[in-house]
Amino acid sequence: MSKLVKLKLPETPLLVFARYRFVGEFLPVSENGSVAKAERWRDRRIRLCIERSGGSAVRESVFVDSAPGETWSFDFVERMPVGASACVLHFEARFHDGEWEPLGSDCFPVSSLDPSYLRRALRSLRNRFCSLVAGAMHRLARLAYRVSPRLVHYFLSGGWSRFERVAETDGPRAAWRHGFSEGLRHALWAYAVADGGSIGSLFQHPPRPVVFDELPLPETGDRVLPKLTVVTPSFNQGHFLGATMDSVSGGEGTRIDYIVMDGGSRDDSVAVIEARADRLKHWQSKPDKGQAAAIAEGFSHLDCGPDDVMAYLNSDDLFCPGAVDFVLRWFALHPEIDAVLIATRHASHAAITADALRAGKAVFVEKPLALDRAGLELVRRAIVESGNDRLQVGFNR
Repeated sequence: MSKLVKLKLPETPLLVFARYRFVGEFLPVSENGSVAKAERWRDRRIRLCIERSGGSAVRESVFVDSAPGETWSFDFVERMPVGASACVLHFEARFHDGEWEPLGSDCFPVSSLDPSYLRRALRSLRNRFCSLVAGAMHRLARLAYRVSPRLVHYFLSGGWSRFERVAETDGPRAAWRHGFSEGLRHALWAYAVADGGSIGSLFQHPPRPVVFDELPLPETGDRVLPKLTVVTPSFNQGHFLGATMDSVSGGEGTRIDYIVMDGGSRDDSVAVIEARADRLKHWQSKPDKGQAAAIAEGFSHLDCGPDDVMAYLNSDDLFCPGAVDFVLRWFALHPEIDAVLIATRHASHAAITADALRAGKAVFVEKPLALDRAGLELVRRAIVESGNDRLQVGFNR
């Protein structure tokens, strides 16, 4: 009637040469179904017996459980030796008469060869070997290129040519993954990196001119356009920053507060900003704690009303021509729009979404909406109680 209450073991059968950790609990039960009283025992032990197919013992280990209580707890590690066919756990107690008596046992088969285990072991060995070979080829290709670039070109340029041919039909990612072995991929990548510090002949489309959409300008009449506040965080992006700042412009009647937060760049970013400083509400160049901190600090300098628009623009992005005028006019024509975009830490999405729905807002939340069922239930209740189901979940870009 005694039984194992809990035992953490991998899938049986156990395998020879492998080490196993036996962690669990044993509950001794008497013949009438009641739990055997611990007060009757003077000592108790767990005897692990590893047996051959004929029943003879290969090895026997004894583990004494001295913890009080009716449930036995055990935690020990044992390796399965060669020749073992079964592993038996014997739970025994010594009562006041001094003899060890069995209270229960459990048997686990031991296999000398398991096909699935063998396949996993061979696969792991093959992957490790391929990684070693790939690393060696990577180092050898870089070293060989320094000694004789022509020789490396001769042996590896054919691989790049084949890659380009396959990439034209199947795409570069499929050509890279399926066209070469792991070792050859490492060697070809080393060849590409060593070849003048470029990315070699990777498949790339030729540059194409950027064609901007022509945005219509809605008629707003005598409506006052909302003000736009834009924050641009930047760090060592002087090559792009000028074009980014020049794109933040509007037509007649638009009000723009532009703030640039530079993280202490060491390139020509400060000179680029100073050349356009007369258009800025605020700018600074000093070390910060990253992009998010720079944006938050930038918005601390704003002076907005409840109907104004706030945005941030990365230092290598652009506003399309006419985008600022179109957005401000559209918001002026639709004052009923009252939306909330949630892109905070994932653990806070459900609570903020529920609060925004109860406040009557239209909500867009980046995935995930919630991390557990409790969060989903919180959002569901908010929709039911408020009658507001204007909720959309998706990516934040």
